[in-house]
Amino acid sequence: MLSRQLCISGEKNRERFPYDETILLFTESGNESVINTSEDLLSDISLLCCDSSVPLVRKMLPITSTEVLVNRGEVFIQSIEFAGYDTSLSLIESSDIDDPKEYANERIKGNMLTSSWQPNFFRPIVRIMGRNLASNISNPFPGRSFHNMSIGLPLPFCLNINKVITESSRIDIDVRASLCQLYLEEGICRYRNYPLFAVLTIWHNSN
Repeated sequence: MLSRQLCISGEKNRERFPYDETILLFTESGNESVINTSEDLLSDISLLCCDSSVPLVRKMLPITSTEVLVNRGEVFIQSIEFAGYDTSLSLIESSDIDDPKEYANERIKGNMLTSSWQPNFFRPIVRIMGRNLASNISNPFPGRSFHNMSIGLPLPFCLNINKVITESSRIDIDVRASLCQLYLEEGICRYRNYPLFAVLTIWHNSN
């Protein structure tokens, strides 16, 4: 993830909202079963590195409690950070690159953690209490929607939000994003999708 210093802004609101809450999110696997073993965990997260015929825009679910944010009156949404991961199970040796290393995904052409390839399709949607807080990131320039949305942000990425949410009787967090790599398989375009991890930082005024 990025240095925390790069993601901290909105300091003028610090006296008004002196307390922090950090909510972690991870790409949803769709598996609703209870996971209590390492074997089940590996099986579950490995499914997130999947191939598809279109880029998958997947929901990110909280993996920490959000109950502490209910009935706060108002909260300050400070930032959200994103990082991408390869959770494939198998490792292979890649010998066709300048710096041979072991990669879980043979299709990688750049650095996985920085998603230093294009198109990478990482244009996140961040909605909290129904409000789009990702500014124009998730909106393409008119006329070239697919092309423009395919050129994504490099990772890790920090979005400084710095907005006060006053309707916080409940916290409705809706984060969706795609991270994938385009490749050809027997002349047909395919996409290798990767999971994302996010850190949402919220400030509030009561302990």
